[in-house]
Amino acid sequence: LSEIGGKGLFSKQIEEELLGKKIDIAVHALKDLPSKETDGLETKVFLKRNDPRDVFISLNSKSIHDLKAYSVIGTSSFRRAAQLAIIRKDLNIKLIRGNVDTRIQKLEQKKFDAIVLSYAGIKILGFENKISKIFSTEEMLPSVGQGVIALQTRKDNENVLNLISEI
Repeated sequence: LSEIGGKGLFSKQIEEELLGKKIDIAVHALKDLPSKETDGLETKVFLKRNDPRDVFISLNSKSIHDLKAYSVIGTSSFRRAAQLAIIRKDLNIKLIRGNVDTRIQKLEQKKFDAIVLSYAGIKILGFENKISKIFSTEEMLPSVGQGVIALQTRKDNENVLNLISEI
């Protein structure tokens, strides 16, 4: 994904809908937005941050330290992959794609020995029973904006700006 658009890849099409006046409000995961605001758009409303921590999920291990050497651990994040490599240099870290259900299914199909995901996403989807360990923020530094929902609209849409300012 980093090679075909990187940060902002998931928000680009939604922002085009906003700019084209096909929609009035976009709801984003803040961590998926680029740091530079798109011309003509404004992100001023942020919902209360959900838990920003990451979680470790494995069928057979309670923590990353319990994994056997050269175990395959999946993540969709270069940030997580870099931190995992520091925690355990002997792991085989691979990028994993798909929605949360698909990632958990790949784990259950034994394509991975463990996966690391956002706690907020797991919690919202009701998969807390799958968690083997919740990383502390000292163990795994969360992404900036992880767990935050942001509302975005056009700068020239005063009615919507006034409406969402009440949120």
